[in-house]
Amino acid sequence: MKSLTDLMSEQSTGRPRTTRRTAVGKGQDYVVEAGLLIEQLQQTRAQAGPKPIGGTVQSPEETELRARLGEVTDLMAEYEADLTIEATRSDGDWVQWRLKHPARDQDQPGYDDDIEITQGYCNSEALIEDLERYVVAYEGEPIVPGAFAALNLQRPSKKVLAGLVVGLYERQDIPKFRLGLAAILADVDA
Repeated sequence: MKSLTDLMSEQSTGRPRTTRRTAVGKGQDYVVEAGLLIEQLQQTRAQAGPKPIGGTVQSPEETELRARLGEVTDLMAEYEADLTIEATRSDGDWVQWRLKHPARDQDQPGYDDDIEITQGYCNSEALIEDLERYVVAYEGEPIVPGAFAALNLQRPSKKVLAGLVVGLYERQDIPKFRLGLAAILADVDA
């Protein structure tokens, strides 16, 4: 066990932060297009019927769909970035903000989102609206005032980032977490 002196010498001066790779800019548009292309590809295959044994014959439509899907996959990669999320409020300021933006009651619209995104700690829509405060860097480069909008984050990415913000403040019970990790490792080693 660490001594109090050791802990004092190791004390971090920075705020908790994490990094997440996500779609930015037009990236979400390509995710949607890829989903549509996959559906079209599946429909094309179903309409073509069973392939001959050992056959790899593709219809011209399937070949075209596969080519576009390859292009879209490459385009998606261009619109992925590491965003750094930081606990920019003090713990006390976070609690005050959270109390001003409580999770919605079970009978209110948005309750399910609050549970899914923020585990019921706060109103998920209010936190999503406040994300600019917590997303502090793009590919390691600080985000200057006004540049956040250029990321053009879509709702799926915003939901993930909002969940990460909550995780920075509402940390797990570390000893309990460590025991869970030990159980996972024991299971893997078995």
